[in-house]
Amino acid sequence: MKPQTLNENDWTFSTHNFEITEQKNVWQNAMEKVFLSVPTYHSDNLSGEINYKKTPLGLEFVMLSGSPQTIIGNYPDITESLWLAIILEGEAELKINHEVLDLRNKNILYGSSGNIDYVELNMYSEFKILTIEIPNTVFYKRLINPLSIRAGVLEPNSGMSALLSEFLQSISKHIQHLKIDKFHAIETSLTELFLSNLSDKITIQSFTNKTHAESFKHVCHLIEENIHNPALNLTFLAQKNHVSTRYIQKLFNEANLSINQYIRERRLELCKRDLSNHMHQHLSISEICYRWGFNDLAYFSRVFSQYVGMCPSDYRNKAIQKI
Repeated sequence: MKPQTLNENDWTFSTHNFEITEQKNVWQNAMEKVFLSVPTYHSDNLSGEINYKKTPLGLEFVMLSGSPQTIIGNYPDITESLWLAIILEGEAELKINHEVLDLRNKNILYGSSGNIDYVELNMYSEFKILTIEIPNTVFYKRLINPLSIRAGVLEPNSGMSALLSEFLQSISKHIQHLKIDKFHAIETSLTELFLSNLSDKITIQSFTNKTHAESFKHVCHLIEENIHNPALNLTFLAQKNHVSTRYIQKLFNEANLSINQYIRERRLELCKRDLSNHMHQHLSISEICYRWGFNDLAYFSRVFSQYVGMCPSDYRNKAIQKI
């Protein structure tokens, strides 16, 4: 295979650059690079193009277009990620396990690589699809049991799902010309929109008590709003929610989480994000530490090293070099 490679994080591929006799083989190889496979072609004339970009946070954006064919997910067992896809153009039929659905354009497919769902997408006309894979480091502990999420469809009727669909459509129009180091705002906005859509569907299903599920969601939103505040702790949350500290602890116990660990790791993830963003290179490590609620640089350095496996300065240097 001879992909038109810029680098491992930014490459394009087209079957038009190969002889007809080679096209099926090289297309299969290219699709495998983005964890997809093509068991069936619905046209004698194969065409296919891939535009791939991997962002500093590890999100993988893939623009697919091609002739009619069947596409199935083929994620390795070691992958822990959430994925979503939007049908931008083409007539599609979706099969999730034994259920067959007709897909409308702009509907959003989603699922988890950690689940056993069989997902098959039959494209019966020329198509264009945007797929995105989000690594577990981005959504870790934002959702309850995220890797058990079953594959499904978001219909962009109104509200957050419509906003997510419109945002994905906008990304698809400009992704080819976006440079990797310009993806920071897209990473943040997309992740928040997607997790917001999923939390409405998943959190309630994960709690046996729906009232507790709603309370837990409210507490998590409150944490996000105050994550920069050094005073954010169990007592702070209990007072803001007008409940006892014991009740807050009970909610997190139901989710198999420690509230102190949850807050600490959310702050660490935000610090990781800023340390890896070239737009924040002007900020010192201490400034990033303090902006996300840590008030002791030595403590931050110690817990960051334990969490990531290297000190903040080494992590920043390594991340920036990859851009």
